[in-house]
Amino acid sequence: MANTDVGIGTGVTVKKNAVSLGNVTNLTLSGASRPALSTAHLGSLITNPQVPGALTNWGSMAMDLNIAPDTDIDLLLTEAVATATDFIIQFDGTATTNVVTVAAFCTDHDLFAIPLEDVMTASMTWQLTEIPVWS
Repeated sequence: MANTDVGIGTGVTVKKNAVSLGNVTNLTLSGASRPALSTAHLGSLITNPQVPGALTNWGSMAMDLNIAPDTDIDLLLTEAVATATDFIIQFDGTATTNVVTVAAFCTDHDLFAIPLEDVMTASMTWQLTEIPVWS
């Protein structure tokens, strides 16, 4: 029977190239999009026929994370210029279930914010390059 428990965001971990990316506090994945292409011509007087485009944009992933400046800054800078490689998102801390794997590369990052009397944070946005695989 399928798992029908409603989950909360605690316990979510994100790894890239088998390295954890800080303490994730927010993770948002956009939906995929695929264009509709018009095949109308001068003889199309009543309808505007459409066909699906061949290319799909798998969307993007935005994350906010708490960082340890002595260990995480170098990793985030390295990942900001890396090519697309697999992300592994685990939703309940187990290694084999409730996992999403997807290749992505960084398109935007705010290296860090230093609020007074609070933890350091970073924000990154990633472009997905393939369909996410759920397991």
